[in-house]
Amino acid sequence: MLEIFLASIALIFVIRAISAILKEFRRPENFPPGPNWFLPFVGSSRYFKKLCQLFGGQHKAFLYLAKKYNSPIFSIKLGRELVVVVTTYELIKEVHAREEFDGR
Repeated sequence: MLEIFLASIALIFVIRAISAILKEFRRPENFPPGPNWFLPFVGSSRYFKKLCQLFGGQHKAFLYLAKKYNSPIFSIKLGRELVVVVTTYELIKEVHAREEFDGR
């Protein structure tokens, strides 16, 4: 009886761990373009770090990604966070002026 209970607990734990890992691979619908592959819990951090070293800074890596995805707005997963990056002055000004972006 105890063995069945422990096996059930272990099975629940494995299922939750697998679902958490699969959730890390999903990108929300209608999200800006960006790197499609990323590692669970690390994101695209290693790729971004490599770009920063290659181009000589974060700002240049961001500009490279904006050109690569042909959009002044793109997304990247840094760690466990999905980050939206805005690269033009006009769009940055608009984001700061709109109420729905307050506190972000």
